[in-house]
Amino acid sequence: MTGFLDDLRQAWKALCRAPGFTSFAVLVLALGVGTSVAIFSVVNAVLLRPLPFPDPDRLAMVYATALEKQERRPVSPLNYVDVLARQHSFSGLSAIVERTATLSAGGDSVELAGCSVTADFFAVMGVAPDLGRGFLPGEDRPGGDLVIVLSRGLWQRKFGADPGAVGRTVSLNGKPATIIGVMPGWFDFPFQSNFWRPLQLAPAEESRGSNNLTLIGRLAPGLDLGRGQREMTLIARRLEQAYPDPNKGRGLVLVPLREQLVGKFQRGLAVLLGAACLVLLVACSNVASLLVVRGMGREKEVALRTALGATWPRVARQLLAESTLLAAMAGGGGLLLGIWGGRLLAAAAPEEIPRLGEMRADYRVCIFALLLSCLTLLVSGVAPALRAARADPQRVLNRGRGGLAAGGRAGRQPLVVAELALTVMLLLGAGLLMKSFLLLMRVEPGFTIARLATLDISLPAWKYRPSQSIGFYSRLLERVVSLPGVRSAAATMSRPLRGANHWGTSLTIEGRTLPVPLRGLNVIMNPVTPGYFRTMGIPLLAGRDFAERDDLSTPGVVIVSLRLARLYFPRQNPIGKVITHDLDYGPAATTRTIVGVVGDVRQKALALHEEPVIYVPHRQVPYPLMSLVVRTSGEPLGLSEPLRQTVRDLDTDVPLTAVTTMESIRNGSVGEPRFYMALSAVFAVLALILAAVGVYGVLSQTVARRGHEIGVRMALGARRGQVAALILRQSVTAAAIGCVLGLGAALLLGEVLAKLLYGTAARDPLTYIAVTLLLLAAVLAASYLPARRATRVDPGISLRCE
Repeated sequence: MTGFLDDLRQAWKALCRAPGFTSFAVLVLALGVGTSVAIFSVVNAVLLRPLPFPDPDRLAMVYATALEKQERRPVSPLNYVDVLARQHSFSGLSAIVERTATLSAGGDSVELAGCSVTADFFAVMGVAPDLGRGFLPGEDRPGGDLVIVLSRGLWQRKFGADPGAVGRTVSLNGKPATIIGVMPGWFDFPFQSNFWRPLQLAPAEESRGSNNLTLIGRLAPGLDLGRGQREMTLIARRLEQAYPDPNKGRGLVLVPLREQLVGKFQRGLAVLLGAACLVLLVACSNVASLLVVRGMGREKEVALRTALGATWPRVARQLLAESTLLAAMAGGGGLLLGIWGGRLLAAAAPEEIPRLGEMRADYRVCIFALLLSCLTLLVSGVAPALRAARADPQRVLNRGRGGLAAGGRAGRQPLVVAELALTVMLLLGAGLLMKSFLLLMRVEPGFTIARLATLDISLPAWKYRPSQSIGFYSRLLERVVSLPGVRSAAATMSRPLRGANHWGTSLTIEGRTLPVPLRGLNVIMNPVTPGYFRTMGIPLLAGRDFAERDDLSTPGVVIVSLRLARLYFPRQNPIGKVITHDLDYGPAATTRTIVGVVGDVRQKALALHEEPVIYVPHRQVPYPLMSLVVRTSGEPLGLSEPLRQTVRDLDTDVPLTAVTTMESIRNGSVGEPRFYMALSAVFAVLALILAAVGVYGVLSQTVARRGHEIGVRMALGARRGQVAALILRQSVTAAAIGCVLGLGAALLLGEVLAKLLYGTAARDPLTYIAVTLLLLAAVLAASYLPARRATRVDPGISLRCE
């Protein structure tokens, strides 16, 4: 132990005698460790930390599926009742409906996202309120008293964290509701819920084709997911046999809760973590090259110590102590840098990435930083130390001032090649993600984004019956159109790029039997007001737009998207055809005549292809939750306050959301791919800089060590161009080998990126060519100054030294 401490003291003194080298090496390694720790902090929070529920691995979601597409859909209330009666795999199976509601307390109304749940919901989740109680059996029966449980955030914001709030009566959608509990601060399941109320199901009043329930269950002790899936498959078959019309071709699938919450982010975060680790390896290769150069400068010192009796393990231990100190300092600095960087990433990450609020520098992060420090020691320190310690002292002491030993060049060339190969892999990943993102941003959404504002409006159910919403939106649009700067305005239930919250239906065609692929196909149904297509800039391709006369007193009409027309009416004119949809909302007619065809719109996301859509007049399907869309002649956000004031003038009880623009919604819809692209680009640029610095450092040392040889060559007639080529050949050879190795590795690993790309292949040849040229350009730029310095060597000085 005493000998090891002596080695560390000697190593510290040696590093202090070279502050420039020490600072640079620690900085480079700390950057590599810090980037990896920062990404790992995100991965740890999102993917690795256990979900904060008791036995979270026993929680699973239950979805209905279309067997031919395996698409996950909610379950109908009647099917839920049958599943609940027939299943034996779950100790509890709860139903959830996400919804918004207007909460009024103390004269102030606010619209909140929450959900209705069956009474056993908190028992299934294994979570109890911090204050008060959860739901009692029977409180979810129709006609029962309305009670609610608040999230801690809402309790603090709205009630000032007053414990006396439990037991108070507030107004929820105009009905009195008693607050019975407050949940822990971390609990907001299913997603940022502010309240939970009993789901008072009345199965006899429900349609088996109305799929609106999300199910979550806790597996019974001793049973696994496979056993539960087999039982759900059997139950789905029996439901199909008993009720073939709505359940034809439908199945039930179990999805582990962890997969449901974070499954879609696993690949992207894993790719980022891999990219960060590649940056660390580039940094280690860079420092290893510097240590080899440093070891070559100390060859005579090591040779003298060996000649005086020191064994090579003793010398290697001394040199390894320096690398240990470098790795320790880099690990500590990288841990601090990574913790700070992780917080920065959490703030910059898109909102859809969950659990970032749980980011902590826990033992996993510290152990990961320790492992990275050991990796930096192993990769950057061990090989140079062993090489320097094993050098032949007689050869070193007898060596004159000749050129650089072949072993010196051979010792560093593989490190430079490895550094460049890793850089090529990072550049390729960043290039593919960047091209994918640029192609995504060029996707035409199907409407004109510029100068388009939108505002979500939710009419209180306690105040407005469906038919009354018609008058409200008519009066609102009349006032909005009269505002200065407004060119046109309309309302829609589901604005484009919304992501979720779509109203799905399936169609039948009068007088026709649909082919199997179209039976039960999910079609988006969207109630809109007259003028919606003109306001959005959606082209009317055939037929007519909706008119004010299309109301409940006239036959049902519908406008279909181009994709739907091509699917259901190939090589036919759909105008005048009669369709029937299975959605039964209020007094709306279910049989409709097609009166128009409009262009396709990216309804869910830019990255998803257009889905078939039917548009129905809002006056025939009077839905209370609509989005106002306003085409302006100037800056859309300049109308933010006038639009909000117009709604308040009509009804102060209508909760208001912020006015936003469709351009910002479009940008927000690509937040996840932008996040992956930006981080991979940062890593690639960092690796490219480190690689260029490494090439520059190696060539500079080469010129310094081969100065005598270069002078002799020039004295014997070598031209400056030949001398420059001699130096450049070394870097170009390393770059060529690095490109070949890096491109080969990228070809093997390309499919890892495939699911993160849009519109481009993982083996895109143009990206491969561009990355190769970029790396060669960087290597040549880094080689310029050393090559120029070599051409200025004075041959006379070299000859006089000879």
